[in-house]
Amino acid sequence: MAVCAPSKPTLHQGVRECDPDPMGATDTEHLLDDLQACNTSFNVIERSLNAYLDSKKLLFPRFFFLSNDELIEILSEAKDPLNVQPFVKKIFEAVNAFSFNADTEITSMISIEGEVIPFDKPVPTQGDSNGVERWLLQAEAQMRASLATITANAMKAYATTPREKWLLEWPGQSVLQAIRDGATYGLQQLEVANTRELLEECGGGQGGQHSTQGWSFRPLGRGS
Repeated sequence: MAVCAPSKPTLHQGVRECDPDPMGATDTEHLLDDLQACNTSFNVIERSLNAYLDSKKLLFPRFFFLSNDELIEILSEAKDPLNVQPFVKKIFEAVNAFSFNADTEITSMISIEGEVIPFDKPVPTQGDSNGVERWLLQAEAQMRASLATITANAMKAYATTPREKWLLEWPGQSVLQAIRDGATYGLQQLEVANTRELLEECGGGQGGQHSTQGWSFRPLGRGS
């Protein structure tokens, strides 16, 4: 690097002389000026690097969860999306990894517990206009859209599928949301109808959730 050029003659001189006394190097002509110039150049480079990293963080704010060293590693390996995998769990809480197809498109996300959430649409990671921050933004959007689709389908199945079976067929987050929405709707109907039968029905709906607490589940029973 050019920034190191002024210090090279000093280093080479010390090596040639093999002088164990470091004070001898202090007599080198223009040594202080050279070192100060190097220090100034390093400061300029550091500020420029931080400004570049901040620009990436502003494009994809979840990069703020990473250290600068981790972000530099991601950006340096961005041509191969698979190299971003080790950082996924730091960028997205509770997401352990992405699944890729043969075209290195992201097709699903995998939770820390091993639940697989397929995306509505694959997210492309290749192309000149697809920097790592851009396809991570697209992946984040697909997370929301896909969870909304799955949760809507889970809510449709809520009324027609036996509760114990339904609990295992859908991702945990969708199950919790569907139960909450179902309970809210039931309470709204109760407020309008004010009947004991409906009250018991709402209570039974919640009871179905708790009736599985004593079960012995096989690992990752949901969705398998």
